Amino acid sequence: MKQLSLLPDLENALHELWLQLDSNGLCLRGIAQLDINDEKRLPPFLKQQLEATTNVATITVVVVGHLGSRIWPSFSTSPEARANLPHPLDAWSQRIGRVVAQCFPAPYGAVPVFPSDGPPYAPFLTWSQQAIGLETSPLGLQLDPVAGLWHAYRFAVLIANLPEPALQYLKAKQLEVTRLIEDELLAPGCSQCQEQPCLSACPVNAFQANFYDMQSCANYLNNSLESQEAACVSQSCLARRACPVGVAYTYEPAHRQFHMQAFMKAHKATQ
Repeated sequence: MKQLSLLPDLENALHELWLQLDSNGLCLRGIAQLDINDEKRLPPFLKQQLEATTNVATITVVVVGHLGSRIWPSFSTSPEARANLPHPLDAWSQRIGRVVAQCFPAPYGAVPVFPSDGPPYAPFLTWSQQAIGLETSPLGLQLDPVAGLWHAYRFAVLIANLPEPALQYLKAKQLEVTRLIEDELLAPGCSQCQEQPCLSACPVNAFQANFYDMQSCANYLNNSLESQEAACVSQSCLARRACPVGVAYTYEPAHRQFHMQAFMKAHKATQ
């Protein structure tokens, strides 16, 4: 690691952060500094968690996620995936997020935060908009200019009092990730998509302007297991797959099946 003129414990924490992400197919999706008095971006319950660990002057949120199925080799062979847990991917994310947070020495009071925690829930979409600024698709999912709809946020780490050299280091590492894909085709965003095939691909028209009829989706999936029309079950959400952006990052079949089965289990059909 390049010398950052930081205390060794903090350098080690930054190194461990990157090691954990790289070895598990994760990536640094975005970094943002939060105003400690902005309750929209920093809800009181999270602020209290940080203040319980250290004296807080500044707060940095580091958003971690993945593009495509890069996490699948690590997750699918993990203890969590093999243990028949009710929510194995959440458990896997929590283990890694806690390892990362625990690496930071006491003055920085790092707190791991997960999308599945709650209520109350952390404002992940607000953080991602501030840190990355992705466009929201008609399906309600954020559109990555390279990976399309095939990406996700797994956890975030709130870090107090992070010095400027460390912040710049993290931003430089994020830029490295960006440069790895900068030669790939950046497709036009949703605002430039005239046909919007995602809205017409759903067999039960579950997606409409600013509305997702989740129950119609669940009814169709759970009642159509024996039907040839149940392509959403075997191939993943047809509306999501209809998006022309990020086709090369489409989740691999086992990854798609995992998410679809989890959705169907969580949202049973109604009579």
